[in-house]
Amino acid sequence: MSTIRRTKIGAAALLLPVVAACGIGEGGDVLDLEAVAVERGDLIVTSSSTGVLEPVLEVEVTSKASGEILRIHVDVGDEIEPGALLAEVDPRDVRNVADQADADIEVALARMDIAERQMERSEELLANGVISVQEHESRTLEFANAQASLIKARTNSELAQLRLEDVIIRAPLAGTILVKNVEEGQVIQSSGQNVSSGTTLMVMADLDMVQVRIFLDEGDLGEIMEGMTTFVTVDAYPGQTFMGVVDQIEPQAVVQRGQTLFPLIVQLDNEARLLRPGMNTEVEIQTGEANGILLIPNNAVVMPQDAE
Repeated sequence: MSTIRRTKIGAAALLLPVVAACGIGEGGDVLDLEAVAVERGDLIVTSSSTGVLEPVLEVEVTSKASGEILRIHVDVGDEIEPGALLAEVDPRDVRNVADQADADIEVALARMDIAERQMERSEELLANGVISVQEHESRTLEFANAQASLIKARTNSELAQLRLEDVIIRAPLAGTILVKNVEEGQVIQSSGQNVSSGTTLMVMADLDMVQVRIFLDEGDLGEIMEGMTTFVTVDAYPGQTFMGVVDQIEPQAVVQRGQTLFPLIVQLDNEARLLRPGMNTEVEIQTGEANGILLIPNNAVVMPQDAE
């Protein structure tokens, strides 16, 4: 999408040798030119391009838990708050793991208690010379292993509780549900255990702000700066103009059809929710302005060499 510059020739252009009305060429031939009156007015120079609206912030919602989707609590188009309940995964597998982890803690506590009493008794026997140092060291090692087993069991229990929480899928941010990829009864893959990032349950985005990516001709790069006001129109609302701002001019150029272009991001406020992702837009950026000068339309200007 190349950038187009739309301008009118101002008074300064009148200093150039031009033919702007009916005249005579070499050999007495009459040139077929359109006569246009010079007018005084305002000169506005704009660069324009087209692009497609997209969210500024869009996220894919995945699940840390694998299993069957029991319930989905939202639908496409719903606006939700952060932490809102989106879906629930069958918790039976992770609940069984959590119950087993709790049982392991009870076993580890019992072993710890026995090992501790045996070590205390071993210390008394060693002091009385009943057992050897090696036997006492063996009881000490058993006590240390019991401590390690208890720590491991508690850690596993904490992880199991976290996985049990993962079966409840909540919104990571405030926004609108754009796409829903799963239905109740479908089996999904965990994002934490799958190399392909797991099943994408839905896509949501914050539509308070939207953006459009256009491409700027490198010849206009020096005239457009971040923060400039832009005027955006969409086919869905003919005659209505939306105000935007140049948010970013990306540093890396791209080449399209032999032209060197720079991607430019225009952001628009969308609290009214009139603008939606995917809408086609036309963006105009005002790069220059002069008031009260003499104007001639471009199509009325002919250079002398063109008139020969």
